[in-house]
Amino acid sequence: MSRSFRNLGVLVSTAALCVGVSAFEGRAEVTEPTTPQSPGQHRAVTDRTGGYSISVAANGWSFPRPRVGVGHGPGPDVPLRGELVAEHVLTATAAFDRQSYRNGDTALLVLTVTNGGRAAVPGVTGSFDEDGGTAVDLGDLRYPGPGVTLPPGGTRTVQVRLPVDDHRADLGRIRVSGAFGSPPFGEGSAGASALARVPGRRAARVEGLLAVRRASASDVAGALTSRPLPGAEVHLRDQVTGAVLVRDTTDEQGRFGFSDVPVGLHDTGVVGPWEIVSGKDFPVSAGGDPGVRLVLVEPGPEQPDPDSTTLATTSPEVGTAAPTTPSDAGSGLAGTGTGASWRALAGLLALLTGALLVAAARRGRT
Repeated sequence: MSRSFRNLGVLVSTAALCVGVSAFEGRAEVTEPTTPQSPGQHRAVTDRTGGYSISVAANGWSFPRPRVGVGHGPGPDVPLRGELVAEHVLTATAAFDRQSYRNGDTALLVLTVTNGGRAAVPGVTGSFDEDGGTAVDLGDLRYPGPGVTLPPGGTRTVQVRLPVDDHRADLGRIRVSGAFGSPPFGEGSAGASALARVPGRRAARVEGLLAVRRASASDVAGALTSRPLPGAEVHLRDQVTGAVLVRDTTDEQGRFGFSDVPVGLHDTGVVGPWEIVSGKDFPVSAGGDPGVRLVLVEPGPEQPDPDSTTLATTSPEVGTAAPTTPSDAGSGLAGTGTGASWRALAGLLALLTGALLVAAARRGRT
């Protein structure tokens, strides 16, 4: 005797532009074909009884997956209504009105969320935090809501003023990141972040460890291991200006250190055929950090040695940068003029000396 749910109709919103409907039987996940019956309605026929869940494939929409029981005779009609997935229609931006601030200034953060879809998005809310977990007040867009409704093509702007105090000056930065979304918030969101510098303070000493990440076949399930990378040049770049701040060469244990470093959020750079897979962000705060920051690399494209003339400060010794004058703080400009010319000449002489030493060593081995 044939067992079917010939009347299992899945009804969806016509705005959902339903692509397909599938029915699955428990853990076996047996897919039953469906056929359109009318706009927004599909029907599946099966000879299997038991519990089924219904899934709807509709780009940009989220549908619940209800479970239905199918026995002998006609099956149930299951109405479903979808909701827009925020990440498909919402876009977000975040920006400060300036690249750099001083202690005592007021930073202006501008956040926007735009609905690029063809239908209104209800209940739009957001959640943005500074480094350290301090929440940014979004007013009526504050999560969990109720939020606002964005019409098609609509944009909502939030302006947030953040006082630049001693805490932010010690960090050397103001970084805010977060996302806007709408119910169901977990189905997707539109993220954005913004970064501004607060230059002027310095850290006495920061240290790190450079290691090569590798997968060992002898480890259980190919667990990741690492080994120190000695003799590699490591440097820090200002994330906002791109200026090289300090540099050092790793010792036999892969350790490196920088002294008298400008505070802020910097990018780690490694010279050679390496790609950084962990530890790219290198935050430096006033007073330094007693911990050792781990930077992991793996073989990758050759990374050139940045030109020494891009150093933002004169470096009297490896890994040390001299303090900038108040007029330099916040300018984000690399040193120029006579000092830069002498550094370039010194670098050229160092390269020539190194080449002569290598050549002498090769002759000694022959």
